[in-house]
Amino acid sequence: MKVKLSLVVFMALSMFLSRPAVAQHQHAPETANVIDGSKFPERIPDNIAYKLQFFFISLTPDKLNDPAAQTERLAFLKQTGISEKEFPKVIEIVDDFRNRYEKLSAAYNQKATAAAKPWRNGGPNTIR
Repeated sequence: MKVKLSLVVFMALSMFLSRPAVAQHQHAPETANVIDGSKFPERIPDNIAYKLQFFFISLTPDKLNDPAAQTERLAFLKQTGISEKEFPKVIEIVDDFRNRYEKLSAAYNQKATAAAKPWRNGGPNTIR
């Protein structure tokens, strides 16, 4: 009986000691949520597709007067099938979208950063 108990204790201890002290966290492959649009375009949600399309066509404020950026934008627009007479209106719309998106994103990021660091803005967790 003592031998059996000793053997069980020995096996339990060896199993316990052979494990890492901290459990290893397994990460999902980075491609788990990536959709290959060339193979499965129907799987890309419309809101994501339109946002990306608008970002491809729009220019950031620092590029609005850049001739190379303008040329690249026009070359992209010509591939879309949109009539050239509609280019000015499309450009106006996508640039306005980009401007509004950037402002909303900056405002959100500013609030999120402040909320994540209550010790910086005198919140309840401030060390005094």
